[in-house]
Amino acid sequence: MNKQQHPQPDLPRDVQQNSPSVDQSRRSFGKAGLAAPVVLATLASRPVLGATCLTPSAAGSGNHSQHNPVACTPKNPAWWLANVPKKSNGNIDTDAKWPGTSYKTGDLFHPLFTATSSFEYKDGAGTAGNSYNLYEVLSGRNINGGGQDQGPISNYTDSSAIGPWFVAGLLNASAGNYGGVIQAIGPDPSVRGIQDEFARNGFFAPTAGKKWYADTIKAYLNDPGSVF
Repeated sequence: MNKQQHPQPDLPRDVQQNSPSVDQSRRSFGKAGLAAPVVLATLASRPVLGATCLTPSAAGSGNHSQHNPVACTPKNPAWWLANVPKKSNGNIDTDAKWPGTSYKTGDLFHPLFTATSSFEYKDGAGTAGNSYNLYEVLSGRNINGGGQDQGPISNYTDSSAIGPWFVAGLLNASAGNYGGVIQAIGPDPSVRGIQDEFARNGFFAPTAGKKWYADTIKAYLNDPGSVF
């Protein structure tokens, strides 16, 4: 297969720059509609989020707008890359779990996350190829069965380079770094729920009439208290 080379997904910089404006009032979240397209008209009934994930930067800014803030210590994609499990020969250990999480580096990104024609991490045309694993999406590097680097991944669709942030968010939620405010998969809000809606619509709607695009979602997954 001739693969077109794509640039490696950007790793963390200042993800809060140029983010769309976000509502400063109380946020509410609900079902992400994993089995069907999201109907925005139902968002007004999403349950109110009862706690805010308060990161050190949010605490320092005095951003305490929500009830019952809980301490959070999410890690960015670069941290998870630096702490990826490796074999004694230095290759990636695809059978090992990231520290404190329930996810292996070799777990497939799809169908763990939703694939659509506008967002997917597969090595074929459109959504017909084989899914890259979590490490490959996080790093932008292809590895073989022995965990050896095979060069940049290709033929994926992610113009905003948000895929690594969904992987980091999944690992943060699994490790408890969001203090339970954001789930990995399950009760909303969840990383998978946000990704599903983004993959289907190109944005995530926390409330009716509000839209979070890629930069704001990255900022939220990196520092949830920063967008309130």
